[in-house]
Amino acid sequence: MKANTMKRSMRAGTAVIGAEIGLGCAAAGEMFSLAGFDFVQVDMQHGAWTDDTALQAFHHICAGPATPSVRVPDNDYAAIGRVLDRGALTVVVPMVNSAEEAQAAAQAVRYPPHGRRSMGGRPGCLSYGADYAEAVDDEICLMVQIETGQAVEAARDILSVDGVDGCMIGPTDLGNSLGPRVDPAAQARMQLEVRDICLELGRFPGIATGGPAAERHLREGFLFVLATGDYGILAEGAAQTRSRLDDVRSSLQEPR
Repeated sequence: MKANTMKRSMRAGTAVIGAEIGLGCAAAGEMFSLAGFDFVQVDMQHGAWTDDTALQAFHHICAGPATPSVRVPDNDYAAIGRVLDRGALTVVVPMVNSAEEAQAAAQAVRYPPHGRRSMGGRPGCLSYGADYAEAVDDEICLMVQIETGQAVEAARDILSVDGVDGCMIGPTDLGNSLGPRVDPAAQARMQLEVRDICLELGRFPGIATGGPAAERHLREGFLFVLATGDYGILAEGAAQTRSRLDDVRSSLQEPR
């Protein structure tokens, strides 16, 4: 059975750094994996992916050392089962606001008796080993998203659910749910409160971030840091290259 190396690292107390791919290019997952990211997350909630292209992305990710991860569109039993059958080892479920919703996600990712995942054809995980069905429950990592004020209030109950391995805080949606009157410092304190609950319960504290904030969150003790993505890197790189060459072009046009 292919090991979920990101889960094993977090169990050992080592933070993992991930990149998200949303543009629908499976080869981008291979590039991030070969670059040494600990996990590459296929964003099926907001990204341009189908079941078939996600399958391709998981296989490209496995060309390097990264763990194939996915953010599913929603907390849907069938959708979660399909991405697992295609080879995802870490599953991020968005907008989990209660222990009941966390329980539904936990039941969807594991086979009986630990859950109620359906046994069937597995086009993406056939290469993971003949013992896949017997061993995969220990390798699956379930991260639920804490991204509303309601979820923050229910964080202890959500993270106490058996089968939930950790959470990924979504700062943007959390800020939107709290409204403009909430001070950014207060939101930052909420994030640290969720981190502390995770650590107290033996769960993995995670956050979606980017730029200098990723460095800060690593120093704060978050173990799962989604730090960049294909869109951001491409847009930033394109803008930097154009700006640099514009400066050269402008200098050539200056009167001498």
